[in-house]
Amino acid sequence: MNYKPVIFWSILWITFITLLQYFFKYHLFYIEQTQLFLFDSDYLSGRLFLPGGFSLLAAEFFTQFFLQSYGGPVIVASLLVLAGINCRFLIRSLAPQSHWFLFDLLPVLPLFFVQLDFNYRLQGTVAFLLTVFLLNLYVRIKSLNRRLSWGICFVLLLFGLTGADAMLFAGMACLIELLRCERRGWYALLLPVIAALAGLLAVRTGAMGEFRFAFSPALYYHDGLLPKPILYLTWVALPVAVTAAFLLDKLVHVSRKAWQALLCLLQLVVIVLLLFWGVPHYGDFNALRVKALDYFARNGQWDNSIALCQGKLTNYIDINQLNMALANKGILAERMFFFDQRNLQGLIIPWNKTENISVLLSDIYYTAGAVALSQQMAFEAYVSSIENANPRMLKRLVQTNLILGEYAVAEKYLDLLDKTYSYSDWSEAQRRFLYRDDLLMQDEEYALKRNSLPLQNRLAQTQGIVADFEQLIEANPQNKAAMHYLGASYLLAKDLRGFQDFLARYYGTEAMPVLPLHFQEAVLILTEEDPEIINRFPVSGQVKMRFADYKTQTLANRGQADLQQILYKSFGNSYWYFYMFKS
Repeated sequence: MNYKPVIFWSILWITFITLLQYFFKYHLFYIEQTQLFLFDSDYLSGRLFLPGGFSLLAAEFFTQFFLQSYGGPVIVASLLVLAGINCRFLIRSLAPQSHWFLFDLLPVLPLFFVQLDFNYRLQGTVAFLLTVFLLNLYVRIKSLNRRLSWGICFVLLLFGLTGADAMLFAGMACLIELLRCERRGWYALLLPVIAALAGLLAVRTGAMGEFRFAFSPALYYHDGLLPKPILYLTWVALPVAVTAAFLLDKLVHVSRKAWQALLCLLQLVVIVLLLFWGVPHYGDFNALRVKALDYFARNGQWDNSIALCQGKLTNYIDINQLNMALANKGILAERMFFFDQRNLQGLIIPWNKTENISVLLSDIYYTAGAVALSQQMAFEAYVSSIENANPRMLKRLVQTNLILGEYAVAEKYLDLLDKTYSYSDWSEAQRRFLYRDDLLMQDEEYALKRNSLPLQNRLAQTQGIVADFEQLIEANPQNKAAMHYLGASYLLAKDLRGFQDFLARYYGTEAMPVLPLHFQEAVLILTEEDPEIINRFPVSGQVKMRFADYKTQTLANRGQADLQQILYKSFGNSYWYFYMFKS
């Protein structure tokens, strides 16, 4: 037995797992939130009988295990390696003497790179695996008539199972017959015709929305977006690899072992170079921190979020996540300027109707106790996901409806979560709160949110987010997060007059018995115009001494080109530095 292919594919499998786990585990965790597999007959039948429904169901089934550690990397790597092995068998059936194992891998590499695109569906990988598997069966049928008969069956079967990949199969069957140069091989042209008719019928009957979904891999991408070229390369690479291997097998014969070893080494170098080029090119490393922060927020790992946001922050999503983590820790007004802040958008980013921003805003509003706004954003995120399903936001809809006392609605969402593998335990734990106000008020988190519900019902944000935060504090002075968010909004906007009114309203009350650090720093700026204000809002001696040192260094270095750098060394974590230099 030749163990070389086993070793090669094993090494490749481990390489894929390592790359995905080390660089892209949060990417795969992120993808898991965009789909929801239900163990439900209506859900299964509703997808299974659509063109490509089987591959979609299989992909969603696999994706639910991305939530587990190493689950995503192992599943994706396994699908890719199985696809590669089938490509190897297909190529060897046409070019049995080929030493070009690079061509076995050529169709798999673009398939690996496209996995790194958040908008790609794993359905495309499942569909490709089924396609090359049936192509292997097709090429092993000896009789042309039987082969074409089975080819027609495979085209129809693949259209039902995978959708668009039936066209890839039909095109490859034609290419195989052309390479074999068999008499009457041109009869294989019937296969693309049948695939085209099936696609046309599916679009005309409404089973598929657009022709591009019936005839191209666009079916396996977010239907509201245009796919990137790498997605189409997954279809181009297969016929190129088969044709190149076939021609080289006929034209080039490498018999000496030394040349075979050199050829092997050159192909390995090419594979490594392609990975070194493709991973950073398609991996979107700039978005990895966003996905990691999303994972930490989902699991309440606030210390991890804070640790990840050290240094310069250029993305408002990152700053929003940081400030939300600080608010959940109860230290937003104490530590926010120890980190890179920008302006008011760093506190609450404007809504742009996308899924990721809706999720983030739902989290922020939930943190602050704005339950109605959190619920609205959760619903927007849920319906704007790739498959109109976001389990994390489904959980949020349960939480917000429990808090609002809408138990029947919460129960409806719990019924959905009961049918999942990953969230059924959580669903069962939440059911004890249904129609039990007494139990819900014994839960610290739910009690705080319910006690923060506005005393008067009105449409949220009709008077601005400041008014909404004020209502939350008025309803529940214990809502520390709302108080910190409200005060921080004045500081980031550099609205010190508004901040002074905010202090006059809340300082010395149950909502703000003492001034947090950054509020004290802002008070000292106000004393520059009104020295008496410090009698109303006392500041600690240590903060006063530090402010005096700040003014001394500022005056001593006034006019210096590097004044900002000089002050940053000692005061970069103060509101004074932000007020003077940041925007």
